[in-house]
Amino acid sequence: MPAEALDPFALLRALHEHGVDYIVVGGFAVNAHGFIRATSSILAVPGSSNLNVERRAESPR
Repeated sequence: MPAEALDPFALLRALHEHGVDYIVVGGFAVNAHGFIRATSSILAVPGSSNLNVERRAESPR
C-alpha cells in the first residue's frame, strides 16, 4: 500500500493557527519563490523559544 501523500498546506496551516514561528526550507520554499525544481521536499523548522515550543506541542501531529 503506498504511503499517503503529505499535504504541505495542512501542515503550514496547523502551525500558523497555533501561532508557531517557523521557516520553510527545501524544494517547496524554492518553488514558492518561483524557481521551479523537480523536488517539492518541505522542511518546516520551528523557532526554539520556550513559548514557541509550547505552541508546537499544542498543534496536531
